[in-house]
Amino acid sequence: MKKFVVFMLIVIIVSLTMCTRDFSMFPDGQTDRELTSLEKELSSSSSEFGFQMFRKILQDQPDSSIFISPLSISMALGMTYNGAEGETENAMRTVLGYENLTDEQINANYASLIHLLTNRDENVQMTIANSIWIREGFPVQQDFIDLNKKYFNARVDNLDFSSSEAVEIINNWVSQNTNNNIEKIINKIDPLVVMYLINAIYFKAFWQYPFDTEKTSEGWFFKQNGDSVLCAFMQQENSFQYVGTDQFQAVDLTYGQGSFSMSLLLPKSGYTVTDIISDLNKNEWDTLADQFSPVTMILKIPKFTLEYNITLNEVLKSLGMDTAFDEINADFSGINPDYQLYISNVLHKSFIQVDEEGTEAAAATSVEVSLTSVPRTVSFNHPFIFIIRERSSNTILFMGVMQEPVE
Repeated sequence: MKKFVVFMLIVIIVSLTMCTRDFSMFPDGQTDRELTSLEKELSSSSSEFGFQMFRKILQDQPDSSIFISPLSISMALGMTYNGAEGETENAMRTVLGYENLTDEQINANYASLIHLLTNRDENVQMTIANSIWIREGFPVQQDFIDLNKKYFNARVDNLDFSSSEAVEIINNWVSQNTNNNIEKIINKIDPLVVMYLINAIYFKAFWQYPFDTEKTSEGWFFKQNGDSVLCAFMQQENSFQYVGTDQFQAVDLTYGQGSFSMSLLLPKSGYTVTDIISDLNKNEWDTLADQFSPVTMILKIPKFTLEYNITLNEVLKSLGMDTAFDEINADFSGINPDYQLYISNVLHKSFIQVDEEGTEAAAATSVEVSLTSVPRTVSFNHPFIFIIRERSSNTILFMGVMQEPVE
């Protein structure tokens, strides 16, 4: 059933709220600063990874409801990367866009970028928690644990995977760290699974200029296949950041104090969201973001809510990470050199709700490691793209394509 296609790109990472993180490496009062060149490199790599993943999923599922957080995926894989060696390390480095960074720079710049961007706006709540769950009795290299604790602030627990309570413990952690929007990430634990590396993200922000609920009214949304559906449209007349191209119109709506925003891209007649995405990459996105300027208009946006889940094995393989999933050739000797380990599953779940007050979103990604067995009225009344970003760095937090709004 064709509803709406949404792609969510989360770029920034937050420390665990349940743990105390060492921020001594960051000078006081430097959360409102420009990104360093290495931080910009990491942000750019994360964004490009998101665009590539989005294009692949949209290509594979052009009419399906899709909602993912590529950087939640990137974070979980980033922790896993710290245990990769040889060809597996090279493949992951390429797919995740780490080619121009050393391992030390990757980890250190994730940590500093996390601290910078998650403290950017006190009116925007964005948290990310990382955890590593190890089968009780399975030995793991201390360096691997130390790196992920230090830079990803990962909670590391040894757990009896054969216990009936193990699944519940892991799922409860995910639920707690997504404000109960994602209640579970795994259903059972295979006897060959020795580790879960999990990232959980929660984002909640209020519009800088909220929509008046009394002005919300029903209207027609025209789907790509020609069908139309009634849905609730929020409406506001204001001065918005706007840019128009030959292919689409774009409007930028700010959250909180203005550091974060959602950019919505509405294809013009004769173009589809697929046309827009096929030409959109990190460089094109940066160019577009620089062109926004204030225009007074009446803006209409549908309210919508979506929950989604996907297994990303085949998508990541197609992007070039197939070695990591190969039971024979995968090399995760940085986790344990005495066992043949490989990634058996990358599971992802996500949630988003957009209404008159703002946006609430959550995502969780689990990397499962196993032993081998071997001046106008702009009405967004047809499919459109939306991007949530940190404005000063132009770092993408979320990116979506919506084909049918559902409340």
